[in-house]
Amino acid sequence: MQRQYTGTAAIENSQVRVFLGYAGRDGHTLIDRRVYLPASWADDRQRCQAAGVPDEIGFATRCELATDMITAALDAGVPAGRAAADEAYGNSATFRAHLREHGLGYVLAVSRSHLVPLDGKTRVRADRIAADLPASAWQRRNAGAGSKGPRLYDWARLDDVCTNADPDDGGRHSP
Repeated sequence: MQRQYTGTAAIENSQVRVFLGYAGRDGHTLIDRRVYLPASWADDRQRCQAAGVPDEIGFATRCELATDMITAALDAGVPAGRAAADEAYGNSATFRAHLREHGLGYVLAVSRSHLVPLDGKTRVRADRIAADLPASAWQRRNAGAGSKGPRLYDWARLDDVCTNADPDDGGRHSP
């Protein structure tokens, strides 16, 4: 445990885990999980031994943990066509490339400063694109109960702007 970013709780003393869930027509379930071991822990082998962390476990980013779990699930025959994740994963060009390599479509949150290709060349900040959309483009969706009430998110689908576009593949993503 250490002070680290945990998402909705901001920065707290905590243990962070990465979870892989599966959702299909017949329901949803968690299918894998990994404990995120901060570099400060991974570099302190005595501390790891005292906590029962096996010697073969070293530092891996959250995206690397997620990538390993997705690969294992696909190798095991889990049928998947798309992935969804928060901006910690959406901001990672390596994670997005991994999904494309596996032929997975994705809906990933990105930070407001994330650059989106509009014409394959011009990159515009995500918050700028969002600010220029008409109110009619947005739909509010409930992502479930949160500690402060419903977690409401506004979504806009941009078929003519950046669907199938990723800044790190020249805007050519199309699973």
